[in-house]
Amino acid sequence: MFLGWLDYGIIVSYLLGMLGFGVLLARRRRTAEEYFLANRQMPWFVVGVSVVASMISSITYLSEPGEIWKSGVTHVLGKVAGIPIAIVVVWGFCIPFMMRFRFTSAYEYLGYRFGRAAQRLGAVLFVTVVVLWMAIVVLVLSQVVHRLAGIPLVAVILTVGAVATAYTVLGGLRAVIWTDLIQVSLLTLGAIVTIGYICWTTNSWLPDWLNVTDQYVSRVGRTGALPIFSWDPTVRATVVTVAINMAVWHICIHSSNQMTVQRYFSTNDVVAARRSFVVSAALQLAISLILVAVGLAVMYYYVGMGQPIDGQLDPERHRDLIFPMFAGHRLPMGAAGGMLAALLAAAMSSVDSGLNSFA
Repeated sequence: MFLGWLDYGIIVSYLLGMLGFGVLLARRRRTAEEYFLANRQMPWFVVGVSVVASMISSITYLSEPGEIWKSGVTHVLGKVAGIPIAIVVVWGFCIPFMMRFRFTSAYEYLGYRFGRAAQRLGAVLFVTVVVLWMAIVVLVLSQVVHRLAGIPLVAVILTVGAVATAYTVLGGLRAVIWTDLIQVSLLTLGAIVTIGYICWTTNSWLPDWLNVTDQYVSRVGRTGALPIFSWDPTVRATVVTVAINMAVWHICIHSSNQMTVQRYFSTNDVVAARRSFVVSAALQLAISLILVAVGLAVMYYYVGMGQPIDGQLDPERHRDLIFPMFAGHRLPMGAAGGMLAALLAAAMSSVDSGLNSFA
């Protein structure tokens, strides 16, 4: 991938902008309640967007379009089917229950109900899981940037870690939530620009992309397209199991994960917290569908238009790299930098959420 001066300018501007936000909001840091919960006065819409940012990592940003090469659109059907179940449980029970208490941490309830030992165990398990998760997110992002742009792996890791840590430490939860809004906007814009570019250059749209994807999955004889349901334990996944997985995952994330619960505690009442959850559920669905459309569009560009995949990538082994590789080689100057900035945003929104929750 060739990066021009505009690409580097976009990346540097993004990083400096995140640091600037942290410095600006550091002036408001006066009490622990302000630092950890933004005085419980954060707007519900922004909180909802921030919840999505904490859950969508750079892995998600790469894997959703890449999954199209494996299973077509059947995977996203399962994800969509699981959301209504989660909405009923989280909106109707989990959020009203947690908002009854004026807690700072989700694990304070364990102490309230079962004692300090249970609270500490819950906190230790949370920190352990999220440390490992953040490490994977940053490593995957860094490997992709290193491969696409040739930037040294250690330099990417240190930059992402240092910038995210700096603005999180300076600005507290308020900085995390407002920078999350910028980061979600950036990664969404990158996906939409890709879709628009392919529409314009190929004179095609969604029905054409779906047709080519169906033909491709059938032609290569893949068993990756998910069946509705199967009792065979060797089947990787089905639409039903994906739906169940998504429902359980959403319920766990929105009721016991400090990165999410802390955001609901930053609103002023249960009504605002519920609105935040509805925004997060709707936005996550929208972003998932946009990323699926990106995968379909890129599939059409290469397969439908008979173009060789840039970087000589194997769709079986490197399907998650096809989208960023396309952006770097095919989009106009500046778009490659925007794509890398979007990848950085996806990773940093995960890192800042984890760091502030640890504190």
